Amino acid sequence: MKRKKTRKIRQKAKVAIWMPMPVALPEPGVVFQHFHEILLDAERKGLGRLLINHRAGAMDYWRTRACLKAIENGATHILMLDADHKHGPPDLVERLLKHNVPIVGSLNYARGSGNPCCVRKSSPVEAGTGLQKVDALGTGSLLIHLDSIKCLPQPWFFMAYGVHDDLGVDVWPGEDGGFSILCNMHGIPLHIDTDVTSPHANGTNWI
Repeated sequence: MKRKKTRKIRQKAKVAIWMPMPVALPEPGVVFQHFHEILLDAERKGLGRLLINHRAGAMDYWRTRACLKAIENGATHILMLDADHKHGPPDLVERLLKHNVPIVGSLNYARGSGNPCCVRKSSPVEAGTGLQKVDALGTGSLLIHLDSIKCLPQPWFFMAYGVHDDLGVDVWPGEDGGFSILCNMHGIPLHIDTDVTSPHANGTNWI
């Protein structure tokens, strides 16, 4: 049964794999090795197409542009892999696709005090608990079914100012916050796979 499901996913999915390229990369040899392994695995299984942005700039603009470019090239999904993470495992594309949900990300952690999860949810999120529905998520490792956002107003990614956490503290106005707000407004569910994580660069460490 599992084999038939995997075959069905391969026949339907065409994933654009996109890594936004900043001016400087933390440990580029490590980052690109993991990125290359994911790309090769996806290509070998007939799932992946490479789409790399070499420009540095406003990430809210470039994420929306990447989605539009993926749609123009006939992709069904886009997998965003930020360049300041060590991504994995190599079969990440297939693992996220198998959930068959509109939007799903890995369980990643933020830089800063306490290294909180890059997600928001009414109850705590724990690693190793499978697929979890969340209120907001980061874009460090994010798979989007493009049909789920095509009809939404653009830009799909934008800086969300004036957002506060549960303690009333201002939340960094990232484009991932704007994307999550837009999806919530239009009833598009957000999920994370808590069994998969991509360690985040934090100075000389990975978290």
